[in-house]
Amino acid sequence: MVIAYFVRHGEAETNRNDILSSKYDGYPLTEHGRAQISETARQLDGIEFSEAYASPVLRARQTAEILRMKRKLDIKIDERLRERGMGEMEGKPAHKGNWIIPMLRKREYSMGVESFDSISERAYSFLEGLEGDGNIIIATHESPISMLACRILGFNEFMGKGIKVGNGSVTVVEMKKGKKPKLLALGSYSIGIRYMKDNAKG
Repeated sequence: MVIAYFVRHGEAETNRNDILSSKYDGYPLTEHGRAQISETARQLDGIEFSEAYASPVLRARQTAEILRMKRKLDIKIDERLRERGMGEMEGKPAHKGNWIIPMLRKREYSMGVESFDSISERAYSFLEGLEGDGNIIIATHESPISMLACRILGFNEFMGKGIKVGNGSVTVVEMKKGKKPKLLALGSYSIGIRYMKDNAKG
């Protein structure tokens, strides 16, 4: 059985300045973002991880480095965990009607913004590729996490519009061979060894 801990990166310059960006470099974590992830790492301290993965985007890579703490884990970069492709919206402010407003969906997709189905498919492909047993820590972004959750729950794009995954939060997925993935937590700020033990008992 694999237990996958998906952590959304901490607050980054993109969040602080309300900028849309899927570039791999630039827009690092803010000091507040580093503090957020340090707190997440503290809560996860009692959990033994066998592998660590990260999106190739800088803010996720920095998050993975903090989460690793003193653990002797190599961080594996996986393209399937990357930020949503922003297309022509790259570098634009997220406000002023530029972002995910349902009525503008067709316009956004025509501008090269990566689709819900594309993100859902690559995130689920990553999950399906996890093998063996143990706990795995993964640093990524809101879109891959929320759209993976939608895939597991059977939600379509608009059914999942209310799913919010905050900076530094943890989403946990259980993978058992031959069974459908199970969502154990979504966007939580209270995940720790005690929570996971209590959940196993339930």
